Amino acid sequence: MIKPLATFTIEGYEVLIFLYPSIIHGGFTLVACGTTQNDELLVQHECEVCRDSSSIANCPYVRSAIKLYKESQKKVVHKVNLLKHQIGLHERFVQVSTPDPENINIDERG
Repeated sequence: MIKPLATFTIEGYEVLIFLYPSIIHGGFTLVACGTTQNDELLVQHECEVCRDSSSIANCPYVRSAIKLYKESQKKVVHKVNLLKHQIGLHERFVQVSTPDPENINIDERG
């Protein structure tokens, strides 16, 4: 599993934004995960890997972020909505501790 370099949130929102090193080129890519009142997981992300793939769900960044979010937030998710939209760092992001992937015990297909 790809490990995030840092994790952020936005005060007042139930969201985690994971910053990953790019596996395609230098730099980074972000994945935002948050739940709705209906326990739906919203995932926002776009990168070169997803653009070349038939589905954003095949992206290793998205798979990693979903696993980390669900386990670290102890959320039961009934549905995952994937929004293919690139996000960037924002001044409202507050850095928080990154969940340790080594302590996440979710099947890779998860």
